[in-house]
Amino acid sequence: MIDLKEAYEKAKANSEEDVLVEAYENEDFYIFVFAETENPEIEDNDGGGIAIDKKNGELKTLFGQKLGIEINVKPSKEISLEEIKALKKLGVIMKLPTKSGNSNHDKFNDIEIEEDKEEGLRIMNLYGKNLLTLLDYNKEEIEYLLNLAAKLKYEKKNGIPHTVLKGKNIVLLFEKDSTRTRCAFEVAGMDLGMGVTYIGSSGSQMGKKESIKDTARVLGRMFDGIEYRGFKQETVECLAKYSGVPVWNGLTEKFHPTQILADFLTMKEYKGNLEGLKFAYLGDGRYNMGNSYLVASAIMGLDYRMVGPKKLWPSKELVEKAKKLAEVSGAKITLTEDINEGVKDCDAIATDVWVSMGEDFSVWEERINLLKKYQVNKDVMAKAKKDAIFLHCLPSFHNLETTVGMEVYEKFGLNGLEVTEDVFEGPQSVVFDEAENRLHTIKAVIYASMVNEAK
Repeated sequence: MIDLKEAYEKAKANSEEDVLVEAYENEDFYIFVFAETENPEIEDNDGGGIAIDKKNGELKTLFGQKLGIEINVKPSKEISLEEIKALKKLGVIMKLPTKSGNSNHDKFNDIEIEEDKEEGLRIMNLYGKNLLTLLDYNKEEIEYLLNLAAKLKYEKKNGIPHTVLKGKNIVLLFEKDSTRTRCAFEVAGMDLGMGVTYIGSSGSQMGKKESIKDTARVLGRMFDGIEYRGFKQETVECLAKYSGVPVWNGLTEKFHPTQILADFLTMKEYKGNLEGLKFAYLGDGRYNMGNSYLVASAIMGLDYRMVGPKKLWPSKELVEKAKKLAEVSGAKITLTEDINEGVKDCDAIATDVWVSMGEDFSVWEERINLLKKYQVNKDVMAKAKKDAIFLHCLPSFHNLETTVGMEVYEKFGLNGLEVTEDVFEGPQSVVFDEAENRLHTIKAVIYASMVNEAK
């Protein structure tokens, strides 16, 4: 990998023009636009650009009239103006600060949304849309959320405020406690300028003295959006049906869509495109993580492997639904009990705790006996690609530093369950990048459903 300074020096050395007027980056390239003078309005001020491959430093020359009207990339793939426009609008290409200070001209930012619409390129308008399950989203909408998350992440890390929802308020309903989901929604809401109210399991009468339906109609009169994290999928669906405001699923027993968005953003950051990416999930496939990985991989075109005992595979109904989605996206869906088959040549491997939140401790022994051979350890990682990454939604039982970890050790003699300490703390683990990305993807979901891009 080369850094920005190296890329700029190489681009400058190979440019026929003297003035750097713009600098951008995407997942694969640093892109530098040079001109003869700093004034973009001069009629014959032909501009040229250079793209530098981030991985190997390979130079690709872009030629254009007036700073990029007609773009052709050599010697490998072509990057058309249409691609540049699309990436720019989706936030994949970010403007980098230039040291020259010569020009604030941003040719690609001058593209109007109306012009995009004429060419079939537009910002996805997800205003008012709930996020209950990723089955309600298509590939382009999910890709848009991931790109928007990348843009918001870039802005946060560079101190660029995006308080676009000042005066709005959201409420977070938690029947199940969480570190990442709560913190991500709270910080995301505040970053966007909103007021955020947290209500824990004992903080309301929902489902006890007051029906879900009635609670939804009360909260919908007071708040502009509702997050729910709890048990039944039917609860979050009822909130969405009766509240009249966007509702976001922070986790139910059946689906965990915001986690999968964070995981897919992490995969994109480390591996590039999701299409064709070989991804294995080891463990219990019947609950929110297994279900959500299955359907999201089918939508996005991954080579997805569910690896675990057949008794713990997702429902036949959901598998059939995923296979139909895969016919459209080109995804491959494999369910196998064979670890070698499942993780061979994988780009990414994920797992989750073997007993879900809320399940009684009495089920541990049966579950451990079913899943202990599917533990992610060094031998399992060695069957994947050398640069494979390891993901885990957290929390994880990988040592004896938790109360539950000690209880498991005392009862079953196991130091670590679904993943070993050496993998969790090893160089292939990206679990804390993944955890951070909960913030950026959740912020993208809130932004997309509460900001009307059609205005």
